[in-house]
Amino acid sequence: MLLCPPFPACTPRLADSSVAVASSIQSLAFHVGWQVTELRAAQPHSSNTSGLQQHYRMENYKKTRIVEKPCPLPFTDLPPDIIEMKVKDGSKIRNLMGYAIRKMEEESVRQILFTGSGKAVSKTITCVEIMKRRLKELHQITKVLFKQIEEIWEPIVPEAGLDALTVKRNIPAICVLLSKDALNPQEPGYQAPGSFDAFWIQTLKAESQGQMKRKKGGGRGAGSMGRHPWSSGGGPGESSAKS
Repeated sequence: MLLCPPFPACTPRLADSSVAVASSIQSLAFHVGWQVTELRAAQPHSSNTSGLQQHYRMENYKKTRIVEKPCPLPFTDLPPDIIEMKVKDGSKIRNLMGYAIRKMEEESVRQILFTGSGKAVSKTITCVEIMKRRLKELHQITKVLFKQIEEIWEPIVPEAGLDALTVKRNIPAICVLLSKDALNPQEPGYQAPGSFDAFWIQTLKAESQGQMKRKKGGGRGAGSMGRHPWSSGGGPGESSAKS
């Protein structure tokens, strides 16, 4: 398998979307009133091997799978049995929150962690806000970061003699720790209990409706950025206890 430089057909779009996603996450988080650390989009690698780039043109390939690289949690001193809600783009909020709220209503459960990346970032924020409305006195720490994924591209015509390609991308991710017990207010990203605002939900709905109108009108829609601008594909959500 060959690891090649970024190819012309996809590099500008990926670079633009990374910057746009980073900006969107920060704007949304600040609108909710969250305190987040600065997020910078990774710059695409440059290459002057134009002949090689012409050889590996995107129309000759199809994306076969996406591999997410493990990313350490940006928190220290977490309980070994903390519940981590892994929010995916295809997750059902009702299913996620039914489990999360049920666990957090138990006296023995003091903290819960929500994580999501790509498209799932906005859904992760939604889950956190729902939890904060159900349990009013939750302390919050938000961390925004990038995680790496690898896209595997296979030749459409194997007989053409082309190698498979591995394209590495950095996508935005968010990790939110909610705690019944007090957290360090000096920690970057800390938010005191009772800090939430419902208006941003209407903003998301309006943005989603606008994207659907552009899609129906033949504009830029799900074909280039997906159903929502924060994204890499995903399946059903998962919950797990750290061990």
